[in-house]
Amino acid sequence: MTPRVGNIEVSEAFSETCAHVGRRIRDRRTYEGLSQQKLADMVGMSKSVLGDIERGCGNASLRTLMKLAAGLNVTVADFFGNGAFHNYEYGTVDLRPGGSEPYQ
Repeated sequence: MTPRVGNIEVSEAFSETCAHVGRRIRDRRTYEGLSQQKLADMVGMSKSVLGDIERGCGNASLRTLMKLAAGLNVTVADFFGNGAFHNYEYGTVDLRPGGSEPYQ
C-alpha cells in the first residue's frame, strides 16, 4: 500500500518547517548580536521580510537562505538542524544586491 499525504499534512509540515527555520535564524542573529535591521541591511532585504521569515510566516527562497547563512556565518543546513551551529568562513563580502566591496 502506497502512503498518501493529503494537502493538509503537507501544509502543516511546511508551516512547521518554516517556523523551525525562522527560529534558528532568529537564534543565530541574536547570538551574533545583530538587530533585524542590521542583518536585513547586510543581505539586502527589508526588516519586515526578515521579521516574517523569523516568525515562520515568510517563504524564504534558497537564494535568501544562502544570503542569510552567509550573513550569519553558518551553512544553510544549520537552519534545518537542531544542534549547534557550525561556523563557516564566507569571508567579508557585501551581500547587498550589486555589492562587491567589503561590508562595513
